[in-house]
Amino acid sequence: MSDLPLASAITAFNGLRNRNACPAACRASLVRQGATTTTAAAVCLDAHDQITVYAPHGLDDLLDGVWRRNPTRVSPETSRQRLARHRLAERWPGVRVET
Repeated sequence: MSDLPLASAITAFNGLRNRNACPAACRASLVRQGATTTTAAAVCLDAHDQITVYAPHGLDDLLDGVWRRNPTRVSPETSRQRLARHRLAERWPGVRVET
């Protein structure tokens, strides 16, 4: 997994781009809505240049290259459809899929 650029592993949420656009509680809420545990993570820089990590499912899956559905957001069927549509094994052969 270490040969994948970090930008390839994280989905940026539009609502998280502007740190002044939405309060911390709103950002955390947006992150929880990620379809996978790896996309339910974000790093934000606040107005005081302090870094905050939002990762309600932890960072293990992201750092270990594991694709797993967000159980609070996505059904198993929707997860299988997303997996097929994104051609994960073809695009990132080193990613381990866990359903």
